[in-house]
Amino acid sequence: MMTKLEDARDIGVAWFTPQTYRELRAYPEAKIDKTYPEYVRSYERATAAFAAQGFRVVKLPVDIAQMVKWCHAHGYEIDSAGRAVFGSVLMAARDSGKDIMTVPFRDNTRTAQ
Repeated sequence: MMTKLEDARDIGVAWFTPQTYRELRAYPEAKIDKTYPEYVRSYERATAAFAAQGFRVVKLPVDIAQMVKWCHAHGYEIDSAGRAVFGSVLMAARDSGKDIMTVPFRDNTRTAQ
């Protein structure tokens, strides 16, 4: 059984299959310039770097329609910033057992004008 401290060492990283990557690339706002093999190499480098820092990497398969719905409902594009926030909330939803559309979150990187 893992303790809360051990749970804190888990890091979720969004994972796209060849099909979901093609779906994502179809959205101009996603601003995807890598090929799928380049994406996979980048993913592997990132997860290896996290593992080297002592994190347990959790592969989070992404449903593109759900991600687009969530991002747009919360004021994000599906660019790298929106995908990063979505991935964080996807991990929180996984950990809490809640539907991602109902997981409360606060983005402290946004400032009020």
